[in-house]
Amino acid sequence: ASGLIHLFVVSGSHFLVLECITDFFKFPFLFRLAIHFLFLFASGFQPPAVRFLVQFLIFRSSIITNQHYRADQQTLFAGLSTLFLFPEWTSSLSFLLSWAASLALTCGGELRTRFWRIILGQLILFIVIFPLVSQIQPPNLLSIPTNIVFGGILGFGLLPLAFLALFSNHLFLLFAFLMNALHQILKWLFQTEW
Repeated sequence: ASGLIHLFVVSGSHFLVLECITDFFKFPFLFRLAIHFLFLFASGFQPPAVRFLVQFLIFRSSIITNQHYRADQQTLFAGLSTLFLFPEWTSSLSFLLSWAASLALTCGGELRTRFWRIILGQLILFIVIFPLVSQIQPPNLLSIPTNIVFGGILGFGLLPLAFLALFSNHLFLLFAFLMNALHQILKWLFQTEW
């Protein structure tokens, strides 16, 4: 399930979930920034995490300065800015995958219906990351519907549960059970000849 790999490795999607949660609870900007820096520190300053933090800062500064940029423009500028600061990350597969996935998913923002934005984003994601993922394993077209179905479950269900599992043995057991069930489902999906 190479299409879901960006949800399992430290990437912008983890920060996005954190941002959605902190936004939902209306935490002030400095508190949100502190949470993002703590997560960045905990992740070991992984290149995709740094890129997302740069993008978050670009987004927040555009609000403050009343300069409104589309999501794809913010993503492009954040990636280029990060590479300017850390040019050695041009060879970081995790950085390139994260940035490519973010760029692909921000395409189609002008489409009116959410359904077609999601479909277009997933198709572009598959095409854009194809050369990168093919270095790891052969890409599978099933990753498109798999991303659509399981992306939200992983991002907004299992990721927060994983964090809470650090504090409760019962939640850890539930998390382990759900991850194993998901593993079995994905294994069956990708080993079945369609």
